[in-house]
Amino acid sequence: MRRWISRLAGFAALNRRGVAAVEFAVIAPVLIILLAGAANVGLAVDHTIQLSNAARAGAQYAIANQNDLTGAATAALAALPGSNPPPTAIMTCTCPPSGQSTGGTAVGCTTTCATGMARYVTVTVTMAPPQIAGLAFNVATGSRTVVARVQ
Repeated sequence: MRRWISRLAGFAALNRRGVAAVEFAVIAPVLIILLAGAANVGLAVDHTIQLSNAARAGAQYAIANQNDLTGAATAALAALPGSNPPPTAIMTCTCPPSGQSTGGTAVGCTTTCATGMARYVTVTVTMAPPQIAGLAFNVATGSRTVVARVQ
């Protein structure tokens, strides 16, 4: 038995064929998981950029067409083509207290604010991020909000 073991050890020491294949088989799953994670992070960053652009598009439309709430929401959604499920866009208007740029009460977007106050529109776009099929990464629904002065 001892002779057989020493003979096998000698054979293994001389024969290096297949070592690279074994090393690759050990490290490949780790590399694939890292690559999938990096791709998923890239999709999340792209998703965030798209949401920001959509919210800005809705706010820009609201600035140009101050009384068209539906059109602003449509403009925001149009900036996210082919989204599945479709995103939602919410638009609200507020009249902040005199001398302040935030706060105040929500008003109808056709309401004129009191003298000295400005009217602001808030466009919020929310959408579930795309994911690589088969991966179990838990990514929260993305949302971006833009506040613009319309008056």
